[in-house]
Amino acid sequence: MKRYTIAGGDDGCYAPSFGPAVAEEIGVFGADGRACLLLRLLEPIQDGSDRVQHLAVRPRYVGVTFQDLQASGGTVGVSLVLPGQEASIREGLSETNSRYWAIGTCTPSEA
Repeated sequence: MKRYTIAGGDDGCYAPSFGPAVAEEIGVFGADGRACLLLRLLEPIQDGSDRVQHLAVRPRYVGVTFQDLQASGGTVGVSLVLPGQEASIREGLSETNSRYWAIGTCTPSEA
């Protein structure tokens, strides 16, 4: 299974800092403006009272594709997958299954 190192935030404008964390790729899901790369964290992170196991990432910059992220990584927008909503993410991101959280970097890793 493909793994990534993900980190981000700045404890300011770009959200709480987190990582580096290791995550496994579940896959690219959704279409058009709802598409995302779904990742499962090997070690869950805490966000307030929620223990988060899954993150959904999207390329931050125009022209960068999911294939680019999978091959060499890049800057991403990171959304928390809300608890119990992992299955619905497969249809794509929505305000009922995720919450935009941070800007970060996602890099393929051997970890």
